[in-house]
Amino acid sequence: HPAYERAAVLFSGDVGFYSGAHGLAEAIRAEASLSDRCEIRFYPGISSAVYLCAKLHMTWEDVKLVSVHGRSQNLIAAVRENKKVFALTGRRDAFAALCADLEQFGLGQVQIHAGSMLSYPQEQILSGTPGQLKDAAVSDLCALLIENPQADRITTGGLPDERFIRGKVPMTKSEVRSVSLSKLELKRDSVVYDVGAGTGSVSVEMALLAPEGTVYAIEHKTEAAALIRENRLAFGTPNLVVIEGKAPQAMEALPAPTHAFIGGTSGNMEGILRSLLLKNPKVRVVVNAIALETVAQTLSLAGTLPFTEPDVTLITAARAKKAGELHMMMGQNPVYIISFCGKG
Repeated sequence: HPAYERAAVLFSGDVGFYSGAHGLAEAIRAEASLSDRCEIRFYPGISSAVYLCAKLHMTWEDVKLVSVHGRSQNLIAAVRENKKVFALTGRRDAFAALCADLEQFGLGQVQIHAGSMLSYPQEQILSGTPGQLKDAAVSDLCALLIENPQADRITTGGLPDERFIRGKVPMTKSEVRSVSLSKLELKRDSVVYDVGAGTGSVSVEMALLAPEGTVYAIEHKTEAAALIRENRLAFGTPNLVVIEGKAPQAMEALPAPTHAFIGGTSGNMEGILRSLLLKNPKVRVVVNAIALETVAQTLSLAGTLPFTEPDVTLITAARAKKAGELHMMMGQNPVYIISFCGKG
């Protein structure tokens, strides 16, 4: 502006916590006519996280900071993994929806402190469990401090089979699941397809290992899809999305995957692999196979399509079973684990 040499821009909230302040600064630096003659200064106020913790007489060096104000965030995973979580909400009914989700995903025992209109005369801080506060009147823009003394951060794959809700649907056993997850090389924000998801044991573990990502469990059997939904709730994994249908058709509308686990194909292996490459030419794929024909087909397709040289592992596990006073080893079906990546 030709009439002014100095400008001040006021942002609500903390300039260092999901603020537009840094975006504005980058835009000014990118503008050639401004970058050489603009000095940018940040003047922070008291952040809502610091203020709320001070009001509650709590430290905040051990608080996990997240925001669901205008952004997508797996808040359930954050609460499940951390003893203290600070979060901002920003849409109408977000607080009530969060309370319902916490109860639905097995976190109904946590303690919520909800702060509205902090530092203003109308300031209100409510404390209670999700069940106690779900009908409370709080402002749309709300600061939350959620305490979970029973927080549990899972750092390894291969959970015991007994922890999953089982039916008559086949399930990938713990030992094979552990090696398969290792071969996938997941990141916290991975987008994963589980093709032929069965009971959802692999889907659940992938969702636990990638809490900032999304896992799409693709399963065409109604009974199996129902089991996946039950396990999704039992393990508190809202980032697990059940897609009922056959691959590759059921994959068409989904976002591009970074990883894919294939446990069953219903005879559509070639179509599935081609579809994965179309969505992401660098996708990482892990295939579990029992039948030799499936192994041969997978290796042939991996060699024909633009994939890297496959890594093949054969897992043969045995578990002890008590027989009277003795323990006998009972062998499981051998499983081939084949992993490869798109060449890009």
